[in-house]
Amino acid sequence: MIRPFCQEDTERLVQIWLDASLLAHDFIPERYWKEKAEDMRTVYLPAAQVFVYEHPRTGCPEGFIAMVEDYLAALFVTPSRQGEGIGSQLLESVRKDRREITLAVYTKNEASLRFYRKQGFVCQEERVDAATGEKEWLMRWRAPDICL
Repeated sequence: MIRPFCQEDTERLVQIWLDASLLAHDFIPERYWKEKAEDMRTVYLPAAQVFVYEHPRTGCPEGFIAMVEDYLAALFVTPSRQGEGIGSQLLESVRKDRREITLAVYTKNEASLRFYRKQGFVCQEERVDAATGEKEWLMRWRAPDICL
């Protein structure tokens, strides 16, 4: 089930973010992600529109998506649950209300690049993330025009 974020989710979402970030971004020192956990807790989650995937049997959050207007700021799934369609469901839940979504993804994060391409995102521009010095792609998805 996908539902809006509530304050009680904060610690679980920060843990999901940290676990998934360490797995997907092993090319960035672990210390970087651990130092960013407080910012995730106090700056990034409160500033975004966040939706949570809650496990239907346990009620435990297993993933989340954070949007800042039409920018996909975060999409993270518990590593042991990746590949089960949770990320696709979260993405679909925000696509229905938008004509366009942009995001940035590290070029070395090949699994995420494949996922976003499969979801219809197109690479627009390569740039360097100032915080890490890593190359990243700015990607964009546009809703198809429907003629009636």
